[in-house]
Amino acid sequence: MEEDKLSIFEPGIDDNVKSNLQNISQWATITAIASLVGLGITILQLILLAAKYSFSFAGQQFLESIIQIVVSIIMNVLLFNAASQIKKSLNAPDQSMLNKGLANLKAYFKIYGIVFIIVMVIVLLAIIYFSTTYRGY
Repeated sequence: MEEDKLSIFEPGIDDNVKSNLQNISQWATITAIASLVGLGITILQLILLAAKYSFSFAGQQFLESIIQIVVSIIMNVLLFNAASQIKKSLNAPDQSMLNKGLANLKAYFKIYGIVFIIVMVIVLLAIIYFSTTYRGY
């Protein structure tokens, strides 16, 4: 009888939490798929642009595009995996699958945060550079 009781260290998933996790899973799936489709369109545009200009723009812009594509693929695959693992864990109650899904979601948000910080630092440096370079003109 005592094994049926849950301790405070092993909380169960009630209907409200299950519903919220299902919604998170659905929206994460939609977001990941839409982002991957958008990424596919971006890759196609990059290929067409490169072909049109005979790869003459290939230097730094091409490298930046490749880095953005790789980071985007990694993030969206993590998000899609998190969504599918959370969904599977709710359909057939599996704590380890839920843990994997939440770990992938955590990794997604860590990468998102790191990319955000990097972009903000670059923007801040650009603002400082341009405000000191073009002062008074």
